Amino acid sequence: MIALADGRAQSPGETLLRWSLHSGGLPPPELQVEVVTRRGRFFLDLGWPVPRVAVEDALEEEGWRVLRVTWDDLRAPAPLVARVARALSRSSR
Repeated sequence: MIALADGRAQSPGETLLRWSLHSGGLPPPELQVEVVTRRGRFFLDLGWPVPRVAVEDALEEEGWRVLRVTWDDLRAPAPLVARVARALSRSSR
C-alpha cells in the first residue's frame, strides 16, 4: 500500500480506488490527468490517457451523455443550444 502512496491523490477514496485497481491486476492510472477542452483545462481524478478512459463519473456508466455548462455558456445561448441539439440527435440514433 505504501508503494502506491501518491501526493497527487486528493482524497482517501482515490487512494482506495487505486489500491482496488492494483489488486485487480489493472495497469496503474495516472492521477490528476489534464484534459484541454474548448472551455479550458480540467483535471480528472485518475485515468489512462492513451485509451482515454477516466474514472470520474458514474452517470456515464449508465449511458448518460453528460454536457457540462458554465456561466460563459449561459451568456452565449446559441452555441449551447446547438451543443444540446447535437447530443440529443446522437442519443436518438
